[in-house]
Amino acid sequence: MKNYYKSLPLIVLTVLLFSCIKFDPIKVNKVSTDTASDITQTSANVSGTILELGDKGIDHHGFYYSTNQDPTLGTYHETDLGSKNSAGSFSSGLTGLEPGSKYYFRAYLKDIDGVVYGDIKSFIMLEIFRPDVVTSVISSITETTAQRIIERLMVTPFQLYYFVLALMVFLVN
Repeated sequence: MKNYYKSLPLIVLTVLLFSCIKFDPIKVNKVSTDTASDITQTSANVSGTILELGDKGIDHHGFYYSTNQDPTLGTYHETDLGSKNSAGSFSSGLTGLEPGSKYYFRAYLKDIDGVVYGDIKSFIMLEIFRPDVVTSVISSITETTAQRIIERLMVTPFQLYYFVLALMVFLVN
């Protein structure tokens, strides 16, 4: 019991000392991944929001994106929008994407201590539509008759345009 009385002044002094010191919590960066919009066959816009700006600022912010379910692993792409000194929304246009593919993306903030990520979200690119066109090939043309052969062709809109144009020229002449 004697030893406890000797350490009691030290305990009281420690409690008084630490009760006088004000500890401010360290503010850290916080980010959210928002939405993907304006999705086409090869491009999309993604957005995020800086919810809180930490004490150490933001050296880089942007998005990671990939066809992998975790866009920060394996082969991925990064949009780096540079430093930022205020909270708020940011966005980036992604280009050169594969039609019909599913992409995963997440917002990020980098400071001297590391990287802070938003949630992973996804979107699906539009597919390239190629019409299935049925045309008739005409053969054995005479002054009053023509024999036709039905064929199924896969053509692009560009080819279809020139086919119709050539047919109109042929019919006019």
